[in-house]
Amino acid sequence: MYADDSFYTLSLVGRLAVLALSGALFLTVCALSVALMRGRRGALRLATGAFLFVLFVWLSPQAYYEVYRLIVGALPAEWVVGAPPPLGDLIDLVTFAGDATLSAHGQGALFWALVWISWRLRRRLKPMARAPDL
Repeated sequence: MYADDSFYTLSLVGRLAVLALSGALFLTVCALSVALMRGRRGALRLATGAFLFVLFVWLSPQAYYEVYRLIVGALPAEWVVGAPPPLGDLIDLVTFAGDATLSAHGQGALFWALVWISWRLRRRLKPMARAPDL
C-alpha cells in the first residue's frame, strides 16, 4: 500500500526523525485540543477540533520541511506553506479517499482522534440528588 511513499527513501535516522516529529506534533495538537475544548459545548468542541485539524494540515509541512533540511542538507531555507488546503482535499483526508501515503493517513487519523477527544470531553450530567429517607 505504501510502497511508493517517500518516507521509505529516507535513511533509518531520517525515518526516526520524521516519526519523532509526527508523534510530537500529534500529541501537541491533541493536548491543545483538550485544553481548548474543556468545558465547551459539543458543537464548539467539534468546531475547535476541525479548526485545529485545518491548521495542522496547512502549517505542518513547514515543520516537516525543516526536518528534511536537516536530513538531506541540500535543501534551501524557504517558506513552504501556501494557501490553506481546499475543502475537497480535507474531505479526502478525513475519509481516507486521497493519496495512499503515510502522511495522508496519519492526518486522517489525527482528525478522527480530535473527533474522539471532542466526544470524550462532553459534559456529564450530574445525577439528581435523592430525597432523604424518612
